[in-house]
Amino acid sequence: MNLADLPVNVDYDDESRFAQAAAALTKAGVDIVDRTARKVWAEGGAGGAGYLDEDANRAFGYGEWGTRAGLGAFYNWAVANSILPPATASANGIEGEWADAGLLNIHRGSVHELAALAAHHRVLQQKVDRLDQGLNPLGFSERAIPFDISAQGIEEGSSSHFEQIYERAATALRNAGRILERAQTYGHALRQLQDIEESYEDSLASQERGYNDQLIAIFGYPYEGDIGVSGTYAQGYDGPDLFHYMWMDLQQFGLPEAMTEAVYSNTLYIAEEKPYGDEIFDPGTIHAVTNSQAIYKLTYWRSANGMVVKPDTVTGTRRAAGRIQMAYIDLIQAQVEVNNRQEWLERTDAAVQEAIAAFGSTAPRETYDRLMRKLTVLRRLEAANFSFKLLGTIGDGGAEFMDGLASVWDAGLFAGAKAGFVGLEAIFLGVKFGAQLISETLEFKKTLIEMKAEMEAAKEAYGETVETMCNEAIAAMDRHAQAFYDMNNAWAAMLEAAENIETIVAEGQRLLEAREQTRLQAVGQLTQARYNDMFFRLNRNESLTRYSTAFDLAQQYTWLAARAYDYETGRLTADAEAGPDFLGQIVAARTIGPLDADGQPGLAGESGDPGLADILARMAANWQVLKPRLGINNPQPYTTWFSLRHGLFRIVPGGQGDAAWSTELSKHWVANILDLPEFKRYCLEFNPAQTQEPGLVIPFATTIEAGKNLFGRDLAGGDSAYDSTYFATKIAAAGVRFIDYNALAEGATIPPQLSQTPVVYLMPLGTDRMRDPGRLATVLDYPVLDQVMQPPFVIGSQSLESADWSTIYNNLVGASDGTITLRRYPSFRASIFESDGPDIREASKRLVGRSVWNTRWVLVIPAAALGADREAALTTFIRGRDANRDGHLDQLPVRDIQIGLRTYSNSGN
Repeated sequence: MNLADLPVNVDYDDESRFAQAAAALTKAGVDIVDRTARKVWAEGGAGGAGYLDEDANRAFGYGEWGTRAGLGAFYNWAVANSILPPATASANGIEGEWADAGLLNIHRGSVHELAALAAHHRVLQQKVDRLDQGLNPLGFSERAIPFDISAQGIEEGSSSHFEQIYERAATALRNAGRILERAQTYGHALRQLQDIEESYEDSLASQERGYNDQLIAIFGYPYEGDIGVSGTYAQGYDGPDLFHYMWMDLQQFGLPEAMTEAVYSNTLYIAEEKPYGDEIFDPGTIHAVTNSQAIYKLTYWRSANGMVVKPDTVTGTRRAAGRIQMAYIDLIQAQVEVNNRQEWLERTDAAVQEAIAAFGSTAPRETYDRLMRKLTVLRRLEAANFSFKLLGTIGDGGAEFMDGLASVWDAGLFAGAKAGFVGLEAIFLGVKFGAQLISETLEFKKTLIEMKAEMEAAKEAYGETVETMCNEAIAAMDRHAQAFYDMNNAWAAMLEAAENIETIVAEGQRLLEAREQTRLQAVGQLTQARYNDMFFRLNRNESLTRYSTAFDLAQQYTWLAARAYDYETGRLTADAEAGPDFLGQIVAARTIGPLDADGQPGLAGESGDPGLADILARMAANWQVLKPRLGINNPQPYTTWFSLRHGLFRIVPGGQGDAAWSTELSKHWVANILDLPEFKRYCLEFNPAQTQEPGLVIPFATTIEAGKNLFGRDLAGGDSAYDSTYFATKIAAAGVRFIDYNALAEGATIPPQLSQTPVVYLMPLGTDRMRDPGRLATVLDYPVLDQVMQPPFVIGSQSLESADWSTIYNNLVGASDGTITLRRYPSFRASIFESDGPDIREASKRLVGRSVWNTRWVLVIPAAALGADREAALTTFIRGRDANRDGHLDQLPVRDIQIGLRTYSNSGN
């Protein structure tokens, strides 16, 4: 896009990474707050303990960590939103409007870490709020006791309250153990893979070193001046000279300027594969044998005859020369020798010509002409054999040879794996000249013999006059012939040296190709290893995340099991020190602990963190002793009905007490039960509800004391009570019965005014009380909150996570427990039959496990279940109905409200 008239590439990748880092930072803050709270929390301690650090300068309290993490999350969220474009934004590109797509489609809507950051901040705020409200780090109130249990087996003692919660805790712990084993399996596979990778990388590094040493032996080290900032190779390079292995100081050989002076240059752009280990794919895990390529720009200076010349700016020497440099020296020395032989050949040629010219001054013209013709042939043959000089520019053949030989030095092509291919031209060129050399040498010998024969014939024909000149000419021809043969040998040696270079270059090329093949194979294997590493790592991380959730669930169930254990046995509440300490161990635990082969919790040693399994195992071991000792395995069942009219209000039965009964019920008339705090917090509301929903609300207390009835009144005739020799009497089922409900007066013919299916709410809202099993005179108090556990995974609506949310409850009741969700009480049908016999016909099992002895019960009778006309129905319920207004009731009022309890009692000892 254009920014201030300058083209700027914008991808928002860094902004996206910032959001990812911010989300991870906030998640870490949540974990720090949680760990800090667990460390300082003590069961039964003052609320807010650990909010501030004892060391004000360190400020490591959970509240201080929460402040830092919360403010940091907010600032990071604001920054991330400010630097990321909105989802609907479009950019003005250089060539017009454009919109990114695919992986480049980065904006506030596509960066999911923004939502994750906000979610982590919300969790952080909830965690700190709950800790501030006095909840423990597990999210439970100290009054929480679970009662979401099954009634089956409770009365018989086969499946007690504690055993049901314990089984949930053990199951959750087994699940956490299995998930941890799965994570450990992936972790073990990851470690094995890393070991294999390290071993393979060591092997590759060893192979690389071997290749490097072999290549150095062939190509030699670079010049010192070619390494570093201004050189071809990076500082510290310790490998072969693959680009400039043809550089050499030619002046030391005494070569002419045509071979040593740079007169023109050409530039090559090549791609070089980076060597093994130069790049890292994943720090600490996998080194990439990469085939990514770096682009090099290489400028080669050449002499007039095409040979590559080392620039004067490149100083220093090679640390060690390679075979190519040594072969190059041999070639240069062979070239010098050819040059020397060439000069000697030219001098002997001139001597032959002078001798023939001297001979021609006295010899017959005809003989002289024949010798000159043969000398011309001889020179033609010489030209055919030596028509160029390596150090000069004689003939087209020399230029062709030099071009072919120069191609060998184009080292830049090596990185593209082409130098060996081009260099073969020079090899074939050498073979061609070698074959031509043999053919022309034979012709040269023949012609030279003919010339010598001509001179011998002239010497015989003309006698002493030309003998001396003939002998001198023959001697010159012999010297010329020897010079020719020496030139032949020097030329052959030069060709051999050139072919040797080609052979070494081809060997280096094969070695480079072998190294490239090894690297490609390594790339394939390590790429597969990277995918395996990613697979194991992702699965391990996922398993660890699930393990964290599963462990938290197991820890919560273990804490609830301990609360149920205490509620069943009284062992923790009775001990003011050991009980809170035991619960504190559960909150502080961070390990699963030992599980046997069947996944059952086992005992651990005393050192270190024994884990949740040890805590459960200790409770289970004690339970095996306490269950029969306290009579929990053999409870005493009872079914008893209790009259509110007589037992609670002490209103006499019969007609003489009806008016007082109606008056008492009228006192409990509530104009709108929806405004009742207890109804808001503890009842599941009926729907749809009117603005005003009248009803009866009757509070009462219960007790189990000798000489007292259930309601704490002195035991009198017709009263019912429970036996105080049992340390605990608990509810298996409860019911409510209306006496004379919808009963008509004698002779009345009107239809009943009230519904046949009235419902009630019966709620124990006070403190459950039981006796100490070992000291029955000691009463133990249990302020119960039937708190709901949040599901470990959010799959559906998040309204389930709201703290005690309902359509009519919008105010928190009870500052210490306002942020928790309670199990609400539904209404259940009241019995309208005169007698249910020994059982409770309309029984509710919602109160299963609760103690009969409670400091405050509330009975709510909503008028909406009595009739659509709430006021009229409730009036009929209390006072009856005079349909024809003759002063006599046609429908009788309810004469009594009775509460039926099916209970089971444990004796204790």
